[in-house]
Amino acid sequence: STQFSSSNIMSFASEDGTAASINPESTVTGYASHNLTISELREIKLAGARFVRTDFTMSSVQPASSQSFNWGQLDTKVAAASAQGLQVLGILDYSPQWNAHPGCIAGSHTECAPADPTAFASFAAAAAAHFPQVTYWEIWNEPNLIRFWSPSPNSTDYVIMLNAAYAAIKAVAPHDVVVAGALSRASDVPGVQIAPTTFVTSMYANGAQFDVLSLHPYTYPFSPDTANSGNGWPDVATIRATMVANGD
Repeated sequence: STQFSSSNIMSFASEDGTAASINPESTVTGYASHNLTISELREIKLAGARFVRTDFTMSSVQPASSQSFNWGQLDTKVAAASAQGLQVLGILDYSPQWNAHPGCIAGSHTECAPADPTAFASFAAAAAAHFPQVTYWEIWNEPNLIRFWSPSPNSTDYVIMLNAAYAAIKAVAPHDVVVAGALSRASDVPGVQIAPTTFVTSMYANGAQFDVLSLHPYTYPFSPDTANSGNGWPDVATIRATMVANGD
């Protein structure tokens, strides 16, 4: 699950170091799913969620070319979510073969970075125009990992794509919210993965445009207060400090 919190009324700690309370009105709970079946959506709603996060993949919508769109499956999913009173956080991601980075091997169990960010931005704008009921758009999933941004993660290239998508979405739906990052917990391994703290610093240095920054601070299988190299929870405070330092 994912929680979205309003930063102006929620803080992680008070000045005396004690844990701060979270205003329940500031926190929104959502559920990430690739299926969105009717039964699942009903359970998500009953659990108290207000959002559902799911993929809007360019490779599925535009498998053949930039000139044709196949929205059918997504139409069904969005309508089903709306019928349950759930808002959709749409993840715009993953390149079709015709727009895949030339260094990415299709079918290699990795998702390809886009060859042309402008083509991706056009897809993002088309999605925003086609789904007026979806007003939150996340630009890619975990681009700091080679698994999802092949042939190798690159924060500079991500920002080029992000900014193109931001402008394209705002042109057709000015009030839609553009969510950037969706970064996974990782350490810096050249060519393979980029630590989210490193990635966000680079995003700001390259003039990234976005409304909300998304982070996946995984701690599994440990709790957030367990000290270990795989604990992503400390990244939250570090990245928040980077945001504040950059005026966000």
